[in-house]
Amino acid sequence: MTKALTKGILFDTESYLGGFGASGALRQEALEVGPLELALVLRYDMRRYFVLHTDDDAPDAPTTSHWLTARVELSGPLTEIEGHGLRWIGGVGYRRYFDDTDDGALDFRDYVQFLCGLQVATPELMVSSLTLQGAVYVGEDVFGWTVGIAAGF
Repeated sequence: MTKALTKGILFDTESYLGGFGASGALRQEALEVGPLELALVLRYDMRRYFVLHTDDDAPDAPTTSHWLTARVELSGPLTEIEGHGLRWIGGVGYRRYFDDTDDGALDFRDYVQFLCGLQVATPELMVSSLTLQGAVYVGEDVFGWTVGIAAGF
């Protein structure tokens, strides 16, 4: 019965989307305070999405989403593992969405992000570092979390 009630909302929908976007960032790297490093980031992102094919009756007009992010990150040395420097990372950020419509596609406009992670230097690989990072998002009518892995070049 749940499947019948949610048909076309959560299940049994097939859509193919396309998209493109651009971003620009200003980043102040490595302001050193003793063994700690402080980074400041200001970033603007824009994405344009369009429906290539859908079997749902949902609107298939292209949508544009853009947002501004400001973030402060602090990192410091933790230990060494087999000659690779391991660092901790912590930070706080703010993201503000600017939608084409007045009501907003996400039902919220902004949130604060609290992040932490571990980063290991890998100079002998094709990447300079590998990072395991998690974050919690908190805002009015929004709460969430994420975990990810990143490679630095």
